[in-house]
Amino acid sequence: MGRITVATDGTTTGTAAVRWAARDAAMRGCPLRIVHVLPPVGEWVRPVAGSASVDAGRKVVAEAATAARGVNPSGTVTTAIRRGPIAEELVKELGAADALVLGTERHGSLAALVISTACGRIVERTMPPVVVVRDVPETHHGEIVVGFDRSAGARHALRFAFDEAANRGARVRVVVGWTVAATGYEFGFGTVPDGVLAEDQRAVEDEIATWAAAYPHVEVETTIRLQNPVTALAAASAHADLVVVGSRGRGTVRSALLGSVSHGVLRHARCPVAVVGQIRTPREQAPTPTAGAAAT
Repeated sequence: MGRITVATDGTTTGTAAVRWAARDAAMRGCPLRIVHVLPPVGEWVRPVAGSASVDAGRKVVAEAATAARGVNPSGTVTTAIRRGPIAEELVKELGAADALVLGTERHGSLAALVISTACGRIVERTMPPVVVVRDVPETHHGEIVVGFDRSAGARHALRFAFDEAANRGARVRVVVGWTVAATGYEFGFGTVPDGVLAEDQRAVEDEIATWAAAYPHVEVETTIRLQNPVTALAAASAHADLVVVGSRGRGTVRSALLGSVSHGVLRHARCPVAVVGQIRTPREQAPTPTAGAAAT
C-alpha cells in the first residue's frame, strides 16, 4: 500500500478510526494521512485562516496525530484540513491513497450517516477500499472474515482479505451465505433437497483452494450457510478483527449499496467493516498459485 488516509471529526469514534488506521499502517509499513473536513463556507462568507472553525480543526488533527503516534511512534503521520462537502473533499484525498478509514457512531441512521454522506459516494466513485470503524473488538481474534459469492466484487474483497491477513499474521474465514429463494425453492415448500447446492459448493471450494495456494502462509477456513449472507457475516463478525465485503460499485448509491449485503453488514457487524469496490488492478479470475509467495 502507498498510503492510508483516515478521516476524523474529533469524536470518540473518529479517534477510534485513527488508532485503527495507525495500527494498519504500522502492519503495512506505509504512511498515514489524517484528514479533517470543515463545513463549506457560502460565497458571501470568506474563510479566515485564524477563524474559530479552522483553529478547532487544527486541534482535531493535532490530537489525532498524537493518538496515531501513540499507536505507531515510528510511523510517518501527516495531517490536512479541508473545507467543503465531506464526501467530495475525501474523494479528492483518495488520489494518492490506497484505503480510506472512517469512524461512525452506532446511533442514528447508518444509511443516512455513512452511505448517503460519505461511504456510499466514495465507494461508488473511487476504487480504494473504505474501512468503516464503529466497534473495535477489545479481544484480538486473529481472523479476517470475508463474504464470497463468486462475483467480481467478491473476488476483489477476497484479495483484500488475504492481503490483510498476510500483513496481520491472521487467518481468513470465507463466509458463503445462500438464501432458500436463491436456490429456486421458495420458503414454505420444505427443505432444499440434498445435492441442489452441491455443484455451487464445489465451485466455491475449488476457487477458495486456488486462493489458499496463492497465499500458502495464510490459514483459510470456509463456512457455507443456507441463510441470508448478512446474517451469516454478522454472526461471524463476533469473532473477527475485520469483515470484508465487496461492492458492485455501479449506478447510484442506492443500487450500489443501500439495501445490499454491504449495507446490511455495515449496520450489524460487531467489528470494523471494509467495503471493497473495484481495485486498481481488477482481476476477474482467481490468482495463479505461486509457490512460497503471495499473489500481488
